[in-house]
Amino acid sequence: MSLDVAVGTIKLGKAKVTTAGASGSYSRNVASTTPQIKMTTDALEDHAIGRSPKELSQPCTATCSGFAEGIVSWILIRMSASAAIRCGAPIYGVPAMTATATDKEGHIIPTPGQGILMIARESPTGDISPFLNISLRRQERQKIIASIKSWADAKHSQLGGKSDFTNTRVKCIESKVRQMIKNAQGEQSNKFWRNDPTIFSLCSSLATWRLTIVASGKNDPHVINQQLKKLGRTHGYAVPVVCQKWLAGHPRMLPAAWMLNSMIQCMQTGIVPGNRNLDNVISELVEYSHPVSPSRSIQTPGISTTLHTPFRFGQVGGEIPVPIQTMCTQFFHKKHLVSTGTR
Repeated sequence: MSLDVAVGTIKLGKAKVTTAGASGSYSRNVASTTPQIKMTTDALEDHAIGRSPKELSQPCTATCSGFAEGIVSWILIRMSASAAIRCGAPIYGVPAMTATATDKEGHIIPTPGQGILMIARESPTGDISPFLNISLRRQERQKIIASIKSWADAKHSQLGGKSDFTNTRVKCIESKVRQMIKNAQGEQSNKFWRNDPTIFSLCSSLATWRLTIVASGKNDPHVINQQLKKLGRTHGYAVPVVCQKWLAGHPRMLPAAWMLNSMIQCMQTGIVPGNRNLDNVISELVEYSHPVSPSRSIQTPGISTTLHTPFRFGQVGGEIPVPIQTMCTQFFHKKHLVSTGTR
């Protein structure tokens, strides 16, 4: 939620820099409550069957009886791309979009839910929207900008000689032109899909950046599989699933940003971390043809994007496609990057 609000605040122009964060704590009440809903594993039972402490968390396995408790704290700094370039801040990832599903918050406490499937909704038409083509949108944007400049030239030609009134009108026209061009750029980039029921959100965010998917998560194989089907992903192109709880346990306090940081590390190194405790895969995962859960780390040639899908109790979920930072800098002209300098 905090990430969604932080990103939305920047997109609305209310701020250029936002900070989101949270911290967790542990108490006797927490320790006694979580075992009652089977969230945490029973250390005595695991010890009796010969499990070591590092084997307590076993996501995606048939023998998983809960997780070790994890205590985390995190902070994320979000900036608009222009602000980051101007101040020389490092760019580690770009949130192509953020989405949350909280309509049944608190309905069933131990159930993660699948409400985030709503971002894959669309009105079936049988045809693929031509606006998913980034080249077509670029052409449309150029046409709109050309018409805006023609309008500005016509307004300038209507003005008379030099006077304070004329100078004021010129400034108003130039300001209006900048605003209209900015709106046109937004409408043909990451806002083109809004109010269009034939395009679903996830597909539009990927079309903005020309991306494929590397998914993460544990409780979401069905959701991810359904979304990949909707995207038309070809069978055989596996989507590696990163299950971080085998190592870090179950973080209670909003682990989205903490795990998002790990996904950014995956993009930087090209390594897909394996689930070392995956010794007995649950049978339910067999029916999902797209996600695959590796038991060891895999070095890839490179990862262009990750799809972070945090699922929380109370049927609360979220989804954040995050492209690698080069997807952002390639849209800037070289002269703009050189003029701002590097740090």
